[in-house]
Amino acid sequence: MIRYLLSLLDFVPRFSFPLGYVPAPLIRQGRVSGVRSAKRLANKRRNQRRARHA
Repeated sequence: MIRYLLSLLDFVPRFSFPLGYVPAPLIRQGRVSGVRSAKRLANKRRNQRRARHA
């Protein structure tokens, strides 16, 4: 999964990052961690909704 995300990031053009002096590894780590946290939040929200309506 992580390799798949990194492979996608390699194809993403640098136009999405106006700051050209930011090193690529930091951007990749931030994006990957952001995706992970987003998925965790989504799972938590879903669990809360199920508990409330159940």
